Amino acid sequence: MKVKVAYSVGIDDVPDKVAEIIKSIHDLVSDVDTSIYDCSRVIKLETALEKYVVALEMIHKMRLNLASMDQTLMDASTILEGYYNVKKKEQQPPEAPKPVPDKEALDEMKERIQAAQRDLPDAD
Repeated sequence: MKVKVAYSVGIDDVPDKVAEIIKSIHDLVSDVDTSIYDCSRVIKLETALEKYVVALEMIHKMRLNLASMDQTLMDASTILEGYYNVKKKEQQPPEAPKPVPDKEALDEMKERIQAAQRDLPDAD
């Protein structure tokens, strides 16, 4: 059974932690590499049919190891993507606040509009 383990690290420590996660699959890669070679040798043996049962067990174990590596790489990818998004957002300049006209400027604008409306000829 697999369980997710979560813990917090400082944002600047994330790349090192992701590198550790990726490095942790090294032993599995070595096991799969060795198993591929061994499995191909077992299949080629001039022995009883039981060799295929052994080869099937070896293949099953390799597939489990590959699935574990894939899950670990997915976890590393998800963490690194989140880190990238945080860092990218930090580099973006802050959004400039929208200018809000002051009350005096609004009152002056209203007076000008009203004056312009008074100066318009009646449309009768």
